[in-house]
Amino acid sequence: MADALDLSEALLPPRFRDWFAGRGWSPRTHQLEMVARAREGRDALLIAPTGGGKTLAGFLPSLIELSERPPANTPPGIHTLYISPLKALAVDVERNLNAPIQDMNLPVIAESRTGDTGVSRVSQYLSLTEFRRHLSNKWSLSALERKSGGPAQYVEVKETGGLLGFITPLSCNFCASCNRVRVGSSGRLYTCMGHEGSVDLRPALASAEPARQLD
Repeated sequence: MADALDLSEALLPPRFRDWFAGRGWSPRTHQLEMVARAREGRDALLIAPTGGGKTLAGFLPSLIELSERPPANTPPGIHTLYISPLKALAVDVERNLNAPIQDMNLPVIAESRTGDTGVSRVSQYLSLTEFRRHLSNKWSLSALERKSGGPAQYVEVKETGGLLGFITPLSCNFCASCNRVRVGSSGRLYTCMGHEGSVDLRPALASAEPARQLD
């Protein structure tokens, strides 16, 4: 037990330790070991029973790194890529991943792609002006200068003290600074959250020389 506590102090930033404590949890040994191996740049194969916290263990190193990352000032690139063999599993992973992201207010966007959306993203557009007007009828919103690693513009909700981030890819285009891509369970890489263009990664992944194929 003492070893686990020592590892937690050494490997987890304060907000992550507080998040575990707030839920009445203690970080599991395999979760901490995944963080340690990621910091060493080592590969890892995690095998744990159902309910063993595999999702969190797998993504914990990425969440920690992204939470401590300064605002982007480098060319866009992929940080974490997860490919699920089952659509239902991808939905579960996204749900479980969003819990710590939302609870700790991390500057991270988690997206899943199953390839069967069918409806154009553009047709889902909602004017930010109209949306904020509806919110302002019930809540008091104050603009903040807060910045994160993403394109969100933040406001504070006076009644709750919480933060709300708005992302408006159509009315406030952020393509020049966007660093987000998604990979669907079909193996297609989607490079834009606002359009349906994609690239099939499967030929490159199946090739004996994947790097050359990706080039």
